[in-house]
Amino acid sequence: MTDREGRLEETKLCSGRARKTCLDLYMLDNIRRSGYYVIDSDGSDGPIAPFEVYCLIDETTGNVTSIVHHDSEKNIYVRSGRDGPGTYRRNLTYSVGMEKLKALTNASKHCVQFISWECSGTGFHFESDKPWGWWVSWSGQPQYTWGGAKKNRTCGCYETGCKNLSKSCNCDSVDKFEWEKDEGYLDNKDILPVKEVRFGYTFQAGQYGYHRIGVLECTGNAPGVEESCTNSTHYMKCSTGHYISIAFKCIYEFDEYESHVGCRDVTHLRQCETFVCPKGYVKCPGSYCIPIRYVCNGQWDCIGGGDE
Repeated sequence: MTDREGRLEETKLCSGRARKTCLDLYMLDNIRRSGYYVIDSDGSDGPIAPFEVYCLIDETTGNVTSIVHHDSEKNIYVRSGRDGPGTYRRNLTYSVGMEKLKALTNASKHCVQFISWECSGTGFHFESDKPWGWWVSWSGQPQYTWGGAKKNRTCGCYETGCKNLSKSCNCDSVDKFEWEKDEGYLDNKDILPVKEVRFGYTFQAGQYGYHRIGVLECTGNAPGVEESCTNSTHYMKCSTGHYISIAFKCIYEFDEYESHVGCRDVTHLRQCETFVCPKGYVKCPGSYCIPIRYVCNGQWDCIGGGDE
């Protein structure tokens, strides 16, 4: 058997590139457990300091999400001390600053944020010259739309039919002491995260509500991020769309969490008939490579039990 240099010779590939997202940690550092980790979304040469996010890792699907929390995630009761459009204001305070949040959304392929308004006797009225309520983008621009909407100046229910079919939001059709709700995901990462929410006409009896703003959730890597490293000749693509180091190709092995090293869907174990095993590994007949310690260990690791 002909050996090449050990497969771990390539573990430092792209080590000079900062881990910009949780997906980077998953692909490049083999992070497999959900938890808080430090990333550097504008790169090691950028002016923004590294910061902590929560990485939600689903081992079953291979989905990885970068999450940032804030202080307004629970239902918050809304009553204002005066009447008029947008008289209630809630500024969101995130666990990191806005410039770091924008670095994360820029480095990610997709970002979403859940937003909900449970209302009584008050609504949005986006079609008017002075809408009653709205949300504010990271840059401070009022956004006259709501979660789930695909069209400007509407809510998500506009696509499927609001409570009143002539209205663009459920809350626009409720009387005092009646309850409705408009909610859904905002998915334009260029204007996320939510910086502020504004609501109006929550002063008189029967006019109030509850708002809830979800965490910022970002997935994937922006095209420029992947092309700089994961689309290089040093990486291979799994059928799930994730990338792994080419060093894991045709290697059948488990990590300390008893998960496959490489693609979760074992795409990396295909077309290995002529593959030459690295040092410390032996070839299964016409197939992938296994660590020497797997030979004669009492269980079949090669197809057909050729290692026993």
